[in-house]
Amino acid sequence: MMQKGGLGRGLGSLIPGHNNTNYWGNQAQAEALPPAAAGERVEEIIIDQIEANPAQPRKYFSHEALTELIQSIKHYGILQPLLVKRLPSGGYQLIAGERRLRAAKMIGLPTVPAIIKTVNDQDDLALSLIENLQRQDLNPMEEAEGLTRLMTEFSLTQEEVANQVGKKRSTVANLLRLLDLPEEIQEALRLGKITLSHAKVILQAPTPAKRQEVFKKITQGDLSVQTSTRLVPTKLKVRNAELEASEKALESALGTRVRIVSRGEAGEIRISYFSLEELRQLLTRLG
Repeated sequence: MMQKGGLGRGLGSLIPGHNNTNYWGNQAQAEALPPAAAGERVEEIIIDQIEANPAQPRKYFSHEALTELIQSIKHYGILQPLLVKRLPSGGYQLIAGERRLRAAKMIGLPTVPAIIKTVNDQDDLALSLIENLQRQDLNPMEEAEGLTRLMTEFSLTQEEVANQVGKKRSTVANLLRLLDLPEEIQEALRLGKITLSHAKVILQAPTPAKRQEVFKKITQGDLSVQTSTRLVPTKLKVRNAELEASEKALESALGTRVRIVSRGEAGEIRISYFSLEELRQLLTRLG
């Protein structure tokens, strides 16, 4: 397993121009090919020689977005090269650029521009996850699952993952909370039947049964987020400012989600972890 900190240390050499937002943005917004690292160059690779990436976090592809990408490629070509690695068999495996590859196949292009990276399996996974998580077109559940994989497979805390993908730690924590939802609600979020804001409202419900109840009312009544908030008792949404500040302080110190449940003068502190490795790290910090 990759040692903590190794992921961030290697990104500069693994991802060409990874600080350039155009590189991670939409095809139509990109102005030029990203620069290759020293000794690398963009090559035209036969499309049939490229295998899909099993580490791809995106499971759902918008037909509308893919159609727009196809039209962009027809007009301007592929402005952002794919990232691939060589396989022992002689072909290539995709690291990043799943949508571009799919669009190119649908158009019938014989070759695609790509940068061939020399990476191990861990770096391959990191590149694929981070490339996708830094984009804006993953659905919330795909983001949550990708973040969890980074934390689990690279022994990273929420704080470290947030730094890697350029998100606030609170954003990462809120996305990870989506994994607490029942599968039916997660699936609705994947398919766009409810929004992330709706999901946040549902998470405020105190029990799984109440969450299902709120979810059913939202979907059956096609309720707005503002209307949905009325389904959750007000007392559950109003929290002591001092408790919230304490939660944030603990989260900053521990690098993971912390929830303080108050019962008058007493209460409990709930500390979340998302892998056995993270639990060991928490125990070390608390010890």
